[in-house]
Amino acid sequence: RGGGAGTQKTQQLLAETMKEYVKQIENLFPAWKDQQSHANVKKIQDLEKEKSLTDQRRALARSAFEKEQDLVKIIEQRRQDLAVAQLLEHNEEMERKSRRGEMERSQREVDAEMLKEATKAGKAARARIMEVSGTEREEQLSTVKTMVEVGS
Repeated sequence: RGGGAGTQKTQQLLAETMKEYVKQIENLFPAWKDQQSHANVKKIQDLEKEKSLTDQRRALARSAFEKEQDLVKIIEQRRQDLAVAQLLEHNEEMERKSRRGEMERSQREVDAEMLKEATKAGKAARARIMEVSGTEREEQLSTVKTMVEVGS
């Protein structure tokens, strides 16, 4: 039965080794658990930091895009304002040209009427002059005849 005592001793040694192993595990486990916990906390912090940076980039990109859109809207509004102003300018120029044409036609009509009236007045004045001249000639002729008769 000497083999039995060896087996028992082996069993006892195995049990002690197991106890020692479990004791070491129990001693190391809290530190390992702490280390794991710290590693997980660090991983969570890293992920949160990365998410925060991503959110900041998204916010900046969104803000830049909104500003870009606002500028595009302002540019389009200014372009439309310019188109309206150019259209108004064109319409006003056409109206001025039309009025100038009307004024020139009206002035030509007035000038033609004045020329017509001046021509009439000139003919009338000439006729009066001719009439007066004729009457004066007759009076002068009569005066000359009278002088000739008186002088004879």
